[in-house]
Amino acid sequence: MTKTEAESLLQGMKAYIEKVRHYLDSYEKNSKQKLEIEAREKLHGFYHQATQQQNLTDISRALENKINGYGTGYLLPAHTLLDELIDGYKHIDAAIHLKEVRRKIKNAIEYNCVGDCDYVEEKRRLSAIALVTHVFNSKADLYLSRLRHDNMGELIQSLQDDFILINHYGAAFSYARIQASFLGLRLEELKFAALVLAFKEKQREQQSQMQQQMVEG
Repeated sequence: MTKTEAESLLQGMKAYIEKVRHYLDSYEKNSKQKLEIEAREKLHGFYHQATQQQNLTDISRALENKINGYGTGYLLPAHTLLDELIDGYKHIDAAIHLKEVRRKIKNAIEYNCVGDCDYVEEKRRLSAIALVTHVFNSKADLYLSRLRHDNMGELIQSLQDDFILINHYGAAFSYARIQASFLGLRLEELKFAALVLAFKEKQREQQSQMQQQMVEG
């Protein structure tokens, strides 16, 4: 196979994978919408109360976490995440995937796909979106700067709580909110960054052990 043929085949495979990914995203979205419609039909007037109650429960839990801290329950080592990720990922793949996720984050920010708002006036709508975007990204960047190979669980929960609280307070600005899809991207960024850090930590330990063996030998 020539280099040109190989590159063409690779591009075709990437296009096919992206097509499948779009199909799965669409299928998941349609399934959720169908379930929501069914819930509305069955619960009638109680649907809004049930939704509101769930929102209040999430907000309450997020506030408790911020007040009381996260404790050791969220101190998950990065290797436990491997079982939850797609089978076949290896450490070098984690680095490649992290680079791709960061590209998607950059594109989402550039094309204003981070948040939304219900203001009719475009200028006010964009200003409100910019506000919640700045607050949320500041939090996400802070957690990235604090990331170690062993504190990924706590930081992921912290960012999820921030997402809930920011969207809750954003309701005062005509429901200015961060999109769940953007939260997903920034969570992926944390997860794969943790995997890369764990890989580097493992390499460091192996090098240290080899040096120790050489000294003792």
